[in-house]
Amino acid sequence: MPVTRHSVLFVDDEAHILKTLGRLLRSMPIDVLTAETPDQAMLLLAETQPQVVVSDYHMPGMSGVEFLARVRKEHPTAIRMMLTGY
Repeated sequence: MPVTRHSVLFVDDEAHILKTLGRLLRSMPIDVLTAETPDQAMLLLAETQPQVVVSDYHMPGMSGVEFLARVRKEHPTAIRMMLTGY
């Protein structure tokens, strides 16, 4: 039975966090996408349609809450999660 590959988009303005998350998940049957800004993430969402979007809470220009609300509006089937160190 073939393995279905899913994709997850991580959005965080801290490049080292994106790198670590990507490294942890790359061994799994998941396509890992990363973006350092909400605007960059919205472009990736339009192009790739990931099943899961994980966002940091504190980002410049738009909070994680605002970003995930926008994702919900434009991509209602995507699972949305927020991570924060605060």
